[in-house]
Amino acid sequence: MDSHRPHHILFVSHTSEMGGANYSLFYLMKELKNNYNITPILLTPYRSGDNDLVTRCLDENIQYIITPYYPFKSQKQVKNYVKYILNILFLYPLAIHRLKKVTFDIVHTNISICDIGCYISSCRKVPHVWHLREFGDLDFNMHSIFGVAGERIIYKHGDLFIAISDHIKEHYKKVINGEKIIRVYNGIIPCKRTDISKHDNSVFQFVMTGYINSTKNQMEALRAAALLNNETSDFHLNFIGNGDVSYISEMEEFILQHNLQDKVTFWGERNDVTKILASMDAGLMLSRNEAFGRVTVEYMMHNLIVIATNRGANTEIINDKISGLLYEFGNHKALSTLMLTCIKEKSHIQKIAENGRQSALQTFTIEKNTSGIYKCYLRLLNDHNYDN
Repeated sequence: MDSHRPHHILFVSHTSEMGGANYSLFYLMKELKNNYNITPILLTPYRSGDNDLVTRCLDENIQYIITPYYPFKSQKQVKNYVKYILNILFLYPLAIHRLKKVTFDIVHTNISICDIGCYISSCRKVPHVWHLREFGDLDFNMHSIFGVAGERIIYKHGDLFIAISDHIKEHYKKVINGEKIIRVYNGIIPCKRTDISKHDNSVFQFVMTGYINSTKNQMEALRAAALLNNETSDFHLNFIGNGDVSYISEMEEFILQHNLQDKVTFWGERNDVTKILASMDAGLMLSRNEAFGRVTVEYMMHNLIVIATNRGANTEIINDKISGLLYEFGNHKALSTLMLTCIKEKSHIQKIAENGRQSALQTFTIEKNTSGIYKCYLRLLNDHNYDN
């Protein structure tokens, strides 16, 4: 099986911004470089700031190439068809030109919405691994500009697909041969022992981290908090991250209308999230459809009790009432009831939190993630008899 192994891998990202997909990509490249003797090379369409993926690659001495290209999935608009024509006529050939002297054995596209990896792998005659990290349509309302039929044709140019959850795998079976899809859970770096919640707050602290918008469903937490405030005053709700300005304004208006000013804190974007989570008691994951739930696992590793919707991969990560708590999406009354249970039954909740932490440490580590992906590389190279 190990007669062929990769030495250089070209990783294709859709952006340089440090969202969940690129956090996973960065730590994968770092692990492969440090522990598998693989040279990763990043291809990205642009730089986004001082703390982006390119900056992190510079810190780790990972080679990167910046060249423009656009996704084939988007919230459909006429301008997206124009952008894709630019891909075909100018941008994809430009990328091939810039990669002319770069050696790589595999192209690994980090997200489902970009197809430049197909073009590169075809031109260079190397296999193409495609990571499926999001539903696309169910979570971000993004669709192929060529429709479902076009999507099927494009995905035929992937030799092997890595799905980050069983829910994602099932979702993509509609357009991809299921035999080509391997499920490998994301890997999270465990926090230090000093950053584990001790649950010693006099006022119970709930937290939501990540981008604030309707998809992540922070308003449901506020609606639940308004009900909870009629039952007890021993709680506080924290939001960490920036987000959609209009959505945040809607939340602020709701807070004023329901006299929750003393119950809610917006922390904004922070670089000390780990320390803040260590001071919390419960993490909320209320998304409409979560492809995996990197934040969910981070909550668990910090020893927080997780309350999550019964949608997407939440039901894979959380064993209800054993390693976390699940409720019906959209039912803010049920959410409020679970929040009250956390406050009233703190000792029992701490046991569930510890179960969640142990489950996360056993199942969702960066080592397991990298090992699983490396096995996919070996399978692909050996099954297809590519020479390296």
